[in-house]
Amino acid sequence: LSPSEIIATGYWGVVTKTTDGGSSWTDISTTYEKYLHDAYFFDSNTGIVVGGYSGTGKIYKTTDGGATWTEITAPKQERLRSILFLNSSTGFIVGDDGAIMKTTDGGNTWVDKSVSEYWDFYDVVFQTTDNGYVLGTGGLAYETTDGGETWTEMTTPRDYYIYGAEI
Repeated sequence: LSPSEIIATGYWGVVTKTTDGGSSWTDISTTYEKYLHDAYFFDSNTGIVVGGYSGTGKIYKTTDGGATWTEITAPKQERLRSILFLNSSTGFIVGDDGAIMKTTDGGNTWVDKSVSEYWDFYDVVFQTTDNGYVLGTGGLAYETTDGGETWTEMTTPRDYYIYGAEI
C-alpha cells in the first residue's frame, strides 16, 4: 500500500478504505456480517481479512481491491484476531483458544499450528523469519524459533491481557 492508503476492518463485516490519507473513506463489501478483526494487504488489490465470533473463524481474500472476496477455510473454527505476513508467501493468523495458523502459499491455504491453550491470542509478531511471538489473555506468550512450526510457552510479568506488540 502507498503511504496514503489505509484499510480498516470492523463489525458487520465492514472493510473500509482510504486512498487519500483519511480525508475520505469508501466501504468495501464482504459477504460476512459479523466481526472482522484485522487485515493484511500485500498491495492495493491483494489482501486478506480475518475475524469471526465464538466458535467461528473467518478468512477472506481479495485480488481485485475488495470488489470480490473468496472465503478460505480456517483449519480451526475460533475467532481470528490478528494476521501478519513475513513475506509474500509466509504468514500467520492467531485467535481464540490458542489458535495459531500458518500459510506458505500467500494465504490460499492455512495449516493449524495451535497450542493446547484455553486462552486467546491477540497478536503475532516476528523479529526474523524464524523468531516470533504470539501474545494474549492472562499475560499469555508463546515463542517460536523455527518459523512457526513449534511454539514454546514463555513467562511474562503480567497476568492481564496483552493486546498488541511491536518489534
